[in-house]
Formats: sequence, C-alpha cells, structure tokens
Amino acid sequence: MLSVYKIRKFYKENKLTAELNTKAMLLHVLAFGSFVISLILYSSTEILMEIFPYNKKAFKWFEYSLIPTAITSSISQMFLCAIFWQFGGKLAAQPAEDS
Repeated sequence: MLSVYKIRKFYKENKLTAELNTKAMLLHVLAFGSFVISLILYSSTEILMEIFPYNKKAFKWFEYSLIPTAITSSISQMFLCAIFWQFGGKLAAQPAEDS
C-alpha cells in the first residue's frame, strides 16, 4: 500500500498522471491485500493451535478459518489472473522483433 502511494505521489509530482494506470494499480493493491488477509487468517489460527495443542476450541477456530481463508485466497488469485491477463494483452499488442 505504501509503495502504491509513493508511486502515485511520484507521478503527481512529475505531472505524469496521464500515464498512470490506476486500474492496474488498484488490481495490484486488491490482489496483495486479499492475499495478506488470507495469510493473517490462516497464520493466526495456526499459531493458536501451536500454542494450545490440546484445546479443542483452537482446532475449531482453525477449521472455521479455513473457509474465509480459501475465499480470500481465491479472490487474490482471481485478481492476479486479471493482472496477468492485462500483461498478456500488452505483449500481444507489441510488434514481434526479428532476431
């Protein structure tokens, strides 16, 4: 998030906002943000299970966290696919170089 802010700030300071692709930046932020959320969900319940290995509630919390973790991880992957789709479109639009 900080790097996106700094990139945007750089473009504004140098008056290059016409060249800034806000849609691509937003896709990057959403992909990384949803990945971080899924990582936090999974890691926090995994740590609880390690701290309290014989507590049944810790295992239940872990089981319940798998659904939102899978959802946010899948959303992150969909945003990543959209990013790669954009890159593929840009590469296909470029003329091929003769070797």
